[in-house]
Amino acid sequence: MKKILIAALLMGIAGCATAPAKSTAFNCAPQGYERFDGWEAIDHRTGMATATDTGQPVQITSIGLARGEDRLVLVFMGDALILVDPKPQDPSVPMLANTRYFTTDNKLRAEPQGACGWRELILGGEKA
Repeated sequence: MKKILIAALLMGIAGCATAPAKSTAFNCAPQGYERFDGWEAIDHRTGMATATDTGQPVQITSIGLARGEDRLVLVFMGDALILVDPKPQDPSVPMLANTRYFTTDNKLRAEPQGACGWRELILGGEKA
């Protein structure tokens, strides 16, 4: 289910790149995912999604990272981290959604609302 959500967010996929991840700190990230020193970028995809609050298309970027056997996927809208898939290879591990950019019924917002917060993404009664 989580692959379907990321695919839906990235409807117009373009490009793939491999490079070491920059040493980047995010001011709104789930605990344990604030920095990515030592991770290698193994996948990069961009696409468009429609924000439900504006009805306008927004660019979404997904970056796959690896460190040894560990993998994760970060999804951005502009420079805002909006989703983290901590175990993309394991569908039983839920993605984490930035509550500033997702409504309680998992609709994407273009304009952030509220304070920084993260929650498990639940789709149709099952964990994404």
